Amino acid sequence: MSIEINHPHIISPIYELVKVLEFDIDLGDDRFPLRLEIFRSLADNCLFRARIWRTEFFRIQSTFPQEENSQPSHDPSDELILLDFSDYLTKDYENFRANSLESAIALIIKDLQQFLDKTNNLEAK
Repeated sequence: MSIEINHPHIISPIYELVKVLEFDIDLGDDRFPLRLEIFRSLADNCLFRARIWRTEFFRIQSTFPQEENSQPSHDPSDELILLDFSDYLTKDYENFRANSLESAIALIIKDLQQFLDKTNNLEAK
């Protein structure tokens, strides 16, 4: 399928989410799920984009609506938030090429494994 949007403010190809993977990481004193999202360009089957997220709970408090005493009307709540984890990888996966979806996933997993190996070596010292 090829969809095009011709507009000067759209500066990238259109990507479709083709795969979501989630797995748990254990870094000793820190355990958390990672979510890997893989997107493929609709115009080029070998052009990909990836997002990797750490999930974490945050206690948040809405500001509005407020009571007459200027205090929030709602209680705080614990919400699951996605945090960008891509800074821990060595490559930029905003736009990258791979021969297949499986090859794209393998590139990112290899990069993540290198981070985990490096982290494990630092903790062992």
